[in-house]
Amino acid sequence: MNTVDDPEKCTFIFPALVHKGNISVGISTSGTAPAFSAYLRRKIEELIDEKMLFCAEITADIRPLVKEKFFSEEQRRNAMYTVISYIDEAEKIPDRSEIYELLEEIEK
Repeated sequence: MNTVDDPEKCTFIFPALVHKGNISVGISTSGTAPAFSAYLRRKIEELIDEKMLFCAEITADIRPLVKEKFFSEEQRRNAMYTVISYIDEAEKIPDRSEIYELLEEIEK
């Protein structure tokens, strides 16, 4: 049973959810401050812009290539972080070809 105004009687917590593209974020204050959860949901929705959606999409697309090219988890993680940082620091959304070129430049 869910009684959001009485956490002690609640048998589950239903988080405030953000769904944009293939990004999903759940926010919870463990039932202690639902209004704050809703506030955080709105702030997070604002943060997930077109560049972030592109980043989520392209990193999903390149994941098989990264797994093929890099053998250790550390190398894979570093390659993905390099791509994510590149997109994050770009003034505009890069072309997909730029991301694939960047992957080719990353050393094993």
